[in-house]
Amino acid sequence: MPTDRIHFVVNELPIAQPRHKATVMTDGAGNPIKGENGRFVIKNYIDADNPVHQFKYTVRRMAIEAMRRQNMVEPWTDVPLVLEIRILVARPTWADTMAGRGKDKQRRWPEGEFPVWKRPDLDNYEKAVMDALKGTIWKDDSQVAFYGPKHGKFYHAMGDHPRVEIACAMVDPWTTERIKTEPTIEPMTVSFNDLLELIGRPSAAYKARKEN
Repeated sequence: MPTDRIHFVVNELPIAQPRHKATVMTDGAGNPIKGENGRFVIKNYIDADNPVHQFKYTVRRMAIEAMRRQNMVEPWTDVPLVLEIRILVARPTWADTMAGRGKDKQRRWPEGEFPVWKRPDLDNYEKAVMDALKGTIWKDDSQVAFYGPKHGKFYHAMGDHPRVEIACAMVDPWTTERIKTEPTIEPMTVSFNDLLELIGRPSAAYKARKEN
């Protein structure tokens, strides 16, 4: 029986998608190539030695292994999906050696996970992971309809390690009005096992609209 969800962990340092470089394409003789419009043909690329390539390979390999364990033989095709990517980056030394800043000077930084507000941007991490999963777990990125409640980038907890946690599940398209759950101040309190239940549970905003 095909699986409707998949969940796996990549125990590697998360690598964000870098900015592409551009170069003019040339022929075998080294002459610039022009297109039908008379303009030079530009090729976008990422340096071959950039660590993002190895990171994507590892994500793809772990995804294939997770698919094998769950008897998933081919990518999901033409179905909406909910995706949850948890980027856990290295905990900074200042988090364990200094107190908070501003009004929070008397408070210690959390011993558990807490949000990252520094670069790289979250969407660059998302791009690297989704590039690796395209054609593996799903056929096309457009199938990802929304993100799960624990999606984001965080500093890992004390004594823990950097990694990427990935969860994906199919969504019933007939529950479109109910798939957006209410924002929460503590997104990490919601487990992936409860994700599909949350999708099927009407939100407070949805209930209010129905009553009105």
